[in-house]
Amino acid sequence: MYWYDGPHRTHGKSREHKAIEELDDFKLRLGTLNGVGEQKAVDGLIIADMIGLAQSRVITDALLVSGDADLTPGVLAAQNLGVRVHLLSMGPPEATSPYLKAEVDCKFLWRRESITAFAAPVTVKSLPIAASPSLDSGLPVAGPESETANILASVALDTFAGLSEVEKAQVSVDKALPALIDRKLLKLAADRLRRLLTEDEKRMLRSRMKDQSKGVTYRSNFGPMSRPI
Repeated sequence: MYWYDGPHRTHGKSREHKAIEELDDFKLRLGTLNGVGEQKAVDGLIIADMIGLAQSRVITDALLVSGDADLTPGVLAAQNLGVRVHLLSMGPPEATSPYLKAEVDCKFLWRRESITAFAAPVTVKSLPIAASPSLDSGLPVAGPESETANILASVALDTFAGLSEVEKAQVSVDKALPALIDRKLLKLAADRLRRLLTEDEKRMLRSRMKDQSKGVTYRSNFGPMSRPI
């Protein structure tokens, strides 16, 4: 099992990465990070491993857990070397590239209910920003963690307000943010915070951005952070 991810923003391997390395029959592959904390070079690692394993004739089948269209050339190259590629998609069907689905040999889709049949989300106490109940209560919040939350809410509001009507229509609570909008959102947040965002902050920021499409209002110490659309 090969596990691909971006490195931790400050010290390379996170606690989760080190735990994966401790597992038998798992291989951790880390890419790089760009200026706004997005992982890069992971697609290249996946493609290189698929081709290398196929050339060495140590695999006959590959199970790919991804929805990224950038992996399509790697799928074709592995198939040309005799490997059958199976695709496991998770979440809504539209989250997986139709180009990727068109090229693989077999397709499997795990919807949310399929995953929750054997796994459940866990609240991690060391991540107070993501777990803070005050963020969803609509009430003013205070403290260093809530200050970050207020900044992220403000960034989501400003970014959404600066989108064209066509771009706003592409923001949905049921879909991943379009790549261009996501990069714009992360860059503005990194500029405001003057540092890279943690993975939990990215999730919060994207959630606040999606809320803008519904006109959800959050309050900070300075008043409403958004308004109904």
